[in-house]
Amino acid sequence: MSLIIDCFTNLENVINTSDEKAEFDLLVKGVEMLNTYQVNYNDENTLELYSELWYKYAIQLFKLKKYKNSVYCSDKCVSTYDNDDINNEEKRY
Repeated sequence: MSLIIDCFTNLENVINTSDEKAEFDLLVKGVEMLNTYQVNYNDENTLELYSELWYKYAIQLFKLKKYKNSVYCSDKCVSTYDNDDINNEEKRY
């Protein structure tokens, strides 16, 4: 869980910087941290935070016009939930 907190802190630093190079470097560092995180798919709260981080990183990279990196993060966000999770969600409603 501390890695998730580090990623949010890193994201906050990205938002607070005005230097695009530094911003991109912080985003790359955050993406690398997220890639090393071992997701517990049984913990729904952690799973949602993990997915939200990928989404937020995708948005920030898109703002920098780093579209390839943004698509990668978007894909990671969406693929956090597999088809079984999506099908189970649909059955609840």
